[in-house]
This record gives sequence, C-alpha cells and structure tokens, in this order.
Amino acid sequence: MSESGNNPLAKNRTSTAFGEGQLLIANRKALMGSNYASTDCNAQLGAFSKYTLGRYGSYDQAWSFHKAHGWY
Repeated sequence: MSESGNNPLAKNRTSTAFGEGQLLIANRKALMGSNYASTDCNAQLGAFSKYTLGRYGSYDQAWSFHKAHGWY
C-alpha cells in the first residue's frame, strides 16, 4: 500500500518493481511464470503472498522486518 497505493499498474521509476506488491521482474517471473506481466489483482497479491511467506516465513515476521527496516 505504501508504495503502490494498491494500484495494480503502479511502476517504480528506479527499478523493475511493478504492481500492488512492487515485486521486481525476476520475482514476478519466478512466482507468476508466463503470467508475470498480469495486472490482475488476485494474481499479483497471490505472488506477493508467496514472496512474503517464502522470504520471511510468516506475515508477522515480514511486518516486524518492515517496521525495523522500512522495506520488505
């Protein structure tokens, strides 16, 4: 929400981050396959959820990291 405003078309001007979860293109390709450019909110949130759980183990741990560092 803080970076994309829940906009599935949001683009980061300084990286390949895109969509609601602002996943980088490499992560989108890994998590979404050939559908990596999708603007479908459910597809994007599903990929961001997989990313979050894969990297941090839980949403609580991701939130704790975010509070401590200001980013995911």
